[in-house]
Formats: sequence, C-alpha cells, structure tokens
Amino acid sequence: QMRSRRGRYFAHWGSRKGFVKLAVEFGVPVIPSYAFGEADMYNTSSILLGFRMWVCSTFKVALPLAFGRWGTPLPRKVPLVAVVGEPIQVPKVDPLNPNFESAVDKAHAEVLEALVKLFDKHKAKYIKDGGSEAAFEITGNKRS
Repeated sequence: QMRSRRGRYFAHWGSRKGFVKLAVEFGVPVIPSYAFGEADMYNTSSILLGFRMWVCSTFKVALPLAFGRWGTPLPRKVPLVAVVGEPIQVPKVDPLNPNFESAVDKAHAEVLEALVKLFDKHKAKYIKDGGSEAAFEITGNKRS
C-alpha cells in the first residue's frame, strides 16, 4: 500500500467489497485474519504521493516507493505473526435477488468489525512499544 506508514495500522477495505460479494454469492464464510509486523517491513515515501495516487486511480497501476533493509527493496527482518479469527457465516444470496446488495453490505460491516476486534484482541501481545494503545483504522469510502 502506498499510504502505509511504520507504526500505523489500517486496511483500505471501506469500499472493497468484492471478496464479500463472492462469499455471499456462493454462501461461503469469510475468515478474518491479520498479520502483525507487515507495516514495519518497509518505510514508504510520500514524495509525489498525490500524483502517484492519481496514476493509481486513473490507470490502476500502483507506484509505491518503499525501502527496506539498507534502503533496498529487501524487507526488514521483523517478526510476522498471523492471527486468524472465527469464520463469519454469510447467507447465500443470488446476485439477481433484490436483497443481494443489502446482504453484501451487512456481511461487509460484520467482516470489518471482526477484523478490528481481532486486531484489538492481539495488539498488546504482538506490537512492541505501545501496542496496547495502537489503533486499527478502516480507510476508504463506504461505496460498493
């Protein structure tokens, strides 16, 4: 993610519903998970961020400027710990059903809530230096 920052924890899923749409269409559960440490693998640059975000949204091409170990593309050696939550059951709804979008919106909200709870449950254990105070943010507008 081009907007990642070390020590900042977020997911740009506020407007990302494709995975939930598939889950609802086929009636399969969504399993929330989070990898602690991923935000600390690289430093990202905000140089020309506005322009790079414009290129990304216009041409669907990301231009991240990320630097890891010794200023190279190699990631820093940091512990990565994945935590997995309980499966979230979603109803199976045909995409042609008029209730499909509302089922997707409801399931999407449940997934995002579960992700924040999962982060909050484990942050003190897996984030060094102030983990108990860390906040997880869902970014992105709330459109489909």
